[in-house]
Amino acid sequence: RVNTDLAWAFIRRGDYLAAREYLEKGLAVAQRYGHSELEVLALFRLAHTNMYDFHFDEAHRLYSAAAEVASRTQNQWKEGEIVGSLGVLCSRRGQPRKALHYYQRALDIHRKWSNPMLEAIWLNCIGFDHLTLLEFDLASAALHKASRLFRELGLGLRHAWTIGHLAELQCAKGNFELALQYANQSQDILKDSDDCRAKAYLSTV
Repeated sequence: RVNTDLAWAFIRRGDYLAAREYLEKGLAVAQRYGHSELEVLALFRLAHTNMYDFHFDEAHRLYSAAAEVASRTQNQWKEGEIVGSLGVLCSRRGQPRKALHYYQRALDIHRKWSNPMLEAIWLNCIGFDHLTLLEFDLASAALHKASRLFRELGLGLRHAWTIGHLAELQCAKGNFELALQYANQSQDILKDSDDCRAKAYLSTV
């Protein structure tokens, strides 16, 4: 577990080479001792590392391997996260329709387990990819549901990102006054946040 936790710190710093080294060690230990939970975690984070480093084919292989272990050991909670991450990978590869398939599967799993935070995350992703496909009504429905859940959960930063997507949606529809209202709302939510990356992104919406 120490190796995978150290690796996560390196992933967050963008040091993917060091992250891979720790994760591969953690994976070897987990497989040697038959610890399926740690095996899933190591595969999952190795997949993340490869996705962030633009090694998409390897990321897909690792996510699929993690999902197989999670399914075999009936770890549905983790399986839902992995399936959703396959959706994120497809989005990054410019495959929004395929991504929506994975997001819907993840959403169904986490609704079954009554996890409103992950439900909101996948709804936000679904909304964004429907927006990418110019399916405005579907995008709006998903994003509004995600926004409501994030607000109820008190997750201000995620709520602000979703409101930012709603601003993008209104821009795409040509409703610039409404888009500005959403953009200002997202900035208000972020006012007390120290997330500079989010502020910079939302200031361009």
